[in-house]
Amino acid sequence: AGYEVPLLPGDMEQVDLLKWQFLHQASIFGCDEYDIYSNRSVNLGPGVDTQVIASDLLTAYDAGTDTVLNAWVFIAVWQKVTSSGRY
Repeated sequence: AGYEVPLLPGDMEQVDLLKWQFLHQASIFGCDEYDIYSNRSVNLGPGVDTQVIASDLLTAYDAGTDTVLNAWVFIAVWQKVTSSGRY
């Protein structure tokens, strides 16, 4: 597999799931390369820490368009991805 780029929202349930996946080399940890992005540094296992992005990960909901307004979160992630040069 190629390079995977998940976003970790930071709640403990997701952190625990990623730690389990790392321990068992499952999901993204079976890929050739990966970086995990979050709004805070989280250690998921030996040598695996999240990459911190400049976003609070908060989104709004626009009932008029039935849309989650999350574009700025993804822009922050992709700015970090492109600045790393690991794609």
